[in-house]
Parts: sequence; structure tokens; C-alpha cells
Amino acid sequence: MRVATRLKIAIALTIGLSTLGLAFVAASLVVTTTTVDGNARLQKLVSNLYEIRILSLEYENANLDRTARQWRALYRQVGDGISTFDDMRPEILVAYRNAGASFEAIVAMGALEDRTGMEARARAQRFATLHIETQRVIDWAKRDAELKTTRLLRALRDAGIGIAAAMFSIGFVAIALVARLGRHILSSIDSLGDGTARIARGEFSLRLPASGGDELSGLASSFNAMASGLEASYADLETKNAELERFTYTVSHDLKSPLITIRGFLGYLVEDAESGDTTRLREDIGRITAAAAKMERLLGDLLALSRIGRKANPPERFPMRVALDEALSRVEGSMNASGATVRVGELGEAFADRERIIEVWQNLVENAIKYAKPGVPPALEAASEPRDGRRAFLLRDNGIGIKDEYRDKAFALFEKIDPKSEGTGIGLALVKRIVEVHGGRVWIEDGIDGGSTFIFTLADGGSDSAA
Repeated sequence: MRVATRLKIAIALTIGLSTLGLAFVAASLVVTTTTVDGNARLQKLVSNLYEIRILSLEYENANLDRTARQWRALYRQVGDGISTFDDMRPEILVAYRNAGASFEAIVAMGALEDRTGMEARARAQRFATLHIETQRVIDWAKRDAELKTTRLLRALRDAGIGIAAAMFSIGFVAIALVARLGRHILSSIDSLGDGTARIARGEFSLRLPASGGDELSGLASSFNAMASGLEASYADLETKNAELERFTYTVSHDLKSPLITIRGFLGYLVEDAESGDTTRLREDIGRITAAAAKMERLLGDLLALSRIGRKANPPERFPMRVALDEALSRVEGSMNASGATVRVGELGEAFADRERIIEVWQNLVENAIKYAKPGVPPALEAASEPRDGRRAFLLRDNGIGIKDEYRDKAFALFEKIDPKSEGTGIGLALVKRIVEVHGGRVWIEDGIDGGSTFIFTLADGGSDSAA
């Protein structure tokens, strides 16, 4: 029998017992709630009755109109409360009405100073009747409150006993049913725990038996799938380590080249200084300076590449035209020297790390200027258009272009369309890394008059509002 089926049977029995227990608890709560509510109303009634008594004494001594108004308002309030009790005895209602009638008769008599001795005695008798009847209602309310408190305590006791009995029954049955599943579950957990430890030691070829057809067997199958994935990931990691080794070799080679140049021309410097050939001396110093500058650019670009994805500014929403304009201002010298022009269409907005996106535009513009056709001023077009449900940003140029078979390779590290051109071969690799960190992608299509079009998207997709 499947584990789920056995658990369903256990759960069904537990739910049945729980339902019976909850029904008892619900009935107890109804009784308790009713008792608590009635007790609270009685306590409030007793409090109001004592306040009526105080107001009666105050009126007896001061005969104030304000006190009479307060007494009547509270009398009506208490009368409304008394009428809500189903078990109110008729004699209590009569006593309460007598108290009200006595007070109204006293008010009608007016002040004591204006009355004769007989009238004063009648007034005093009315006050005595008022106090007696009020006390009768108070005594009834207090006794009834005590009775309801006793009922409440009894109801709470019965509810507690019932809840405890129900919970004991439910717990006993649940433990008995679950215990039967224990050995099978614990055995499977032990097997999974041992397998996990062996996987942690690097035994990625380990597989667990997955027979039985229950959920724990399915868990073993999932474990085996995980082990297969880890085995494939480990193989992929080894491949990447090999790629990293090749990358390290390439970086070492590119850094070594300027060092060899510097070392070689340092020897020439000595010869030029000894021979007094100042012209050759200046040329050699210039070559050493150029080699050092190339190494500095290479190290700077490598540092920038390593920071992508680690060191980032908080994303913000900004007009893409603002980022492009900032990038153009940073390459203004190169644009003026080459006679480059840029035509900008609608770009909309983006939600990204603004500084990194500026770097994307800057590298794309610099690349377009660098690989312009000889004797032809670079003509660039920046625009955006929908691609695959996202807003894509484009930069078209009229340069020498890139053949289809080299377009993916153009974004690789240290790859240059023209090996003799200036630069380190890291610019487009930076572009690709920044775009991918933002959840987008970058690719190349045909441009203007045989040139290239660089296209990139972002995860946010941008918006259609104009910049």
C-alpha cells in the first residue's frame, strides 16, 4: 500500500475523531459564551443600579435638576437592559417600576423647604420606598450574577475535561497509525542521508534503489536525478576550469607582450645613451611608453570586467537617451577626430544600473568608430524597437562590418576584428557581460552599407515613453 494511502486512512480516522471532539468543544463554547455574556451584562446592570442609588441619595440631599436628569437617563438605560433578560422575574420588574414611580413622585413634590411636616414625611416615605425597591433589584442582580458565575465555572470545567479527552483520543489513534509507517520512513531517510553524505564526498555516480512505487521511492528517484545533475555539473565545471586555464594563458600572453617590448627597448636605451643618439633614444622611450600604456589599458579593462556582477549601483528608471548622451560626451574626442555623426531616434526608458548602461553605449560607439571604413566618416544611428516581447536598443554603423561566422566570436575576450587595431579586445566582452548581468542578451545584425548593427535587450524590457 502506498504511503499516501496509509496516511490518508490515518488522517481520515483522525479527522473523524477530531470532528467529534470539535463538536463537543463547539457546544461547550456556545454554553460558555452565553454564560459569559449574561454574566457581563448582569455585572454592568449591578454597577448601573448602584449608580442609580447614589444619584437618588444625591437628589435627596440636594434636590438638583441636573441630578434628576441623570437619574432618569440611567433609569431608562437600566430598564432597557433588564428587558433583555429572558429569566427576569415579574416581581423584579414590578419593583423596578415602583422605584421609577417613587422617584417621579418625589420630583413632583418639589423642594423640602416649601413643604409642611406631613408632606416632608410623605417625601421621606417615597425616598424609603425608592431605596427599598432599588435594593431589591440590586439583590436579585447580584444573586443572579453569582448563579451565572457558578454555571460559567462548571461549563469551563466540563469543556476542559471534554477537550482533554478528545485530544487524548485523537493523539492515541494518530500515534498508533503513524507508528506503523515509522520503520519504512526511517529506513528510507537513513538511506537518503547516507547517500547525501556520499554525494558530499564527491561520489556523483551513486544511485539509490527506487523500487516500491510509493512516494519515498519517488524521493529516491528525485535523489538519483539530482545526482545525475551534479555529475553533469561537475563535468561542466571541469570544462570551465579548462577554459579558465586557457583564459589565464591568454591573459598571461597579452600581458607578457608589452613586458617583452619594454625589456627589449630598455637595452636599446642603454646603447642609445652610450652612443649619444638622442633621436633613437626618444623613439625607444616612446615605444616603451606605448607598451606601458597598453599594459595599463589591458589591466584596467580586465579589472572592469571582473567587477561586472559584483560591484553594482542600485537600479533606477531613467531615459535611455540620457545614458546615450553621457556616453557620447565621454568619446567626444574620438568622434571629433573621426568626423563621426550620430542620429538618435526614440529610445524610451530603462530600469537598470545607469552607469553600466552608459558603459555599454560607450563601448559600442568606440567600436563603431574604431572599425570605420578607411576614408569614410562613421555614420551611426541609435534607436529602439520591439523584439521578442521586449524593447531592443540598436546602434547601426556604416563600418567594415562583421561576417556571420565571426559575429558570436566578436564578444569573446581578447578577440579583435583587426588584430592591428588599437584597444585590448575586451570592450565587446564588457558589453556582453553587462547585458547578461541585466538579464538581457546582445547580438549583431547587418548595418548601414555593409556595416554592423549591435542590438541588446534588458530584463526589464524598458518602456515606450519617449526620452
